[in-house]
Amino acid sequence: MTDAAPLVVRSPGGWRNALLLGLAVAGATLAAWGWVLALPLTTGADVWPILAQGRRALGDPTVLWREQYLEGMWPGARFFRPGLVAFAGLEWAAFGEHPFGYHAVRLLLAGLAAAVLGRLAATRGRLPAAAFLLAAFAFLWHPLRVETIPAIARDADTLFNLSLGLTVLWLSRAREADGRGPLVAGLLVALCAPLFKEPGLLAPVIGIVVLEPWRRRDPGWRRALAGAGVLAGGLLAQIGWRLALLGTIGGYEQTWVELSRIEALEASLLALADHQAFGLWPWALALLGLALVLAGLAPERADAAPRSVDRWRRVGLGLAVWIAGMTGAIVTASRFRSRYVEAALAPLAVLAAAALAGLLARALERPRDPRRTGAAVAALAALALVVLPGTPLIWSYPQWERAGHVGAAVLDAVERLAAEAGRSGETRRATLGRFELAARPLADGGLVLTVSPFPYKVAEPEGRLTGSITTVVIMGQQTLQGFARLRGLPLPLVIRRGPPALDVRMEDLEPLASVSAPGGNPREDAGH
Repeated sequence: MTDAAPLVVRSPGGWRNALLLGLAVAGATLAAWGWVLALPLTTGADVWPILAQGRRALGDPTVLWREQYLEGMWPGARFFRPGLVAFAGLEWAAFGEHPFGYHAVRLLLAGLAAAVLGRLAATRGRLPAAAFLLAAFAFLWHPLRVETIPAIARDADTLFNLSLGLTVLWLSRAREADGRGPLVAGLLVALCAPLFKEPGLLAPVIGIVVLEPWRRRDPGWRRALAGAGVLAGGLLAQIGWRLALLGTIGGYEQTWVELSRIEALEASLLALADHQAFGLWPWALALLGLALVLAGLAPERADAAPRSVDRWRRVGLGLAVWIAGMTGAIVTASRFRSRYVEAALAPLAVLAAAALAGLLARALERPRDPRRTGAAVAALAALALVVLPGTPLIWSYPQWERAGHVGAAVLDAVERLAAEAGRSGETRRATLGRFELAARPLADGGLVLTVSPFPYKVAEPEGRLTGSITTVVIMGQQTLQGFARLRGLPLPLVIRRGPPALDVRMEDLEPLASVSAPGGNPREDAGH
């Protein structure tokens, strides 16, 4: 027996099982997130500068390794993400300004990440198909995903999560006598993960732990040691390059409101179990505790072949490092957003699904034990309470569509204002809700755009079932400059800030005014 997991393709039955599970993940992705396909391009504040840099990289590939991420557009932030820039450039070459392609690719990535996590859970060996589906659906449907899946600018999160999952998946098989393919694939994806986002620097560390090169119990230890050396050398090289280019491995220079370590952990718990502010997480924890009591708190004996047991142990080591690394990043960072917890959600979904599949397997044994059945029911109810109330299966988050259309209208108004100022050679003004914009042409053909008051706190979609979730439009330097480069507006585009405006909402950005005459007062729309 080689493995109890459902995606080992060695027979027609294996292919059939893999196909059915793949169709289930695809259907779950479309059922929950199909509405994203109709969103405009302007979901995510960083989409325009990302695409602008990606398009430049198409003509000059040296941009990928000699420039920092969003170079010159995001003062105070120093990052190096050449993989994300290259990915954005390929998307721009394929789709241009047509949003459907971008959103379709993002749904594909989300489904692939969920399937990889399901495959990891299935290596537990007890009810592998159930473990696969539980892990995939828990990650795919969790309310935290609404902060990344609708936003084009959040591809980095999905790509590095997918990379970390593939690292654990392939390297956990690398010491088996089935060729060098998994080792080579695992090494490559582990070394590529940091190119998408800074937390990906954890991937080589996870890979070394999964390979366990210090253990010499099987013939694959030499191969594992060689792989660990490649990962260590690649990690050091990437860190060295970041230090040379950025002066840091990546981060913000701004001073943000800091959370204490305890506050960061509390915020992470709430993000995972109380994202929709329903107050259900105490019930979920109580049910989980009941499940542990009913299960007798005894470790379950694995009902699988020795090789599968050993692989799950290596998968578990990788997941433990993954969780520890992401938790450490959360509590040491000076800036917290709940979507950062999504990186810890991925390994937690795998562990939860594997444990639940084990409880279900014990509950279905003959003769049936009421205690085990109760434990399985309680644990499943706890997972459902954490995930389902805020899942997009129940609430489709229409504020995303509204925010995207408002963002598109704001940028269209800026484009019209810039064009009018360029043609006339004089200052033009416009109002957008509570904001006033003035475009003044420069002698060198550039443009000064003044935004007053300046929205230091960006507009965030809010709805009945959610708090603020993510930035969707910002009238700030990075978005407007990126937009100007892609749309051919006068350059350089200089953004001047008026007095600060805090607590910005969608209503504050409604574009309900037209361009004014030179030096005159804005002519507000009659409907405003």
